[in-house]
Amino acid sequence: DDPSIRSPCLIGIYKNGVLFLDLDTRETLFTIPYDDVVSIRRHQTTIDIKYGSLHQPHILQCQVDRAQDFVALSGRYLSLIGRSLIATYNDPISTIL
Repeated sequence: DDPSIRSPCLIGIYKNGVLFLDLDTRETLFTIPYDDVVSIRRHQTTIDIKYGSLHQPHILQCQVDRAQDFVALSGRYLSLIGRSLIATYNDPISTIL
């Protein structure tokens, strides 16, 4: 858990990564650049964002109303900027960036 992220908050996707914004002020609380994202795994109403190094990754779990849409939109955005997504082990709910 990152202490700079207060819950609830807004989660956004922008050209350089994933943003976490204060719900009231829209102030940026935390960002994860796409280059640091290792994987995004979707569960029913949560997503796990693994970021950092493969040897010592950080995992951020977020409860979101539309987890499937978040994973699909982040995948589309990454394909637009030229970074491909690779699904692992034929797992339709796991996305490796």
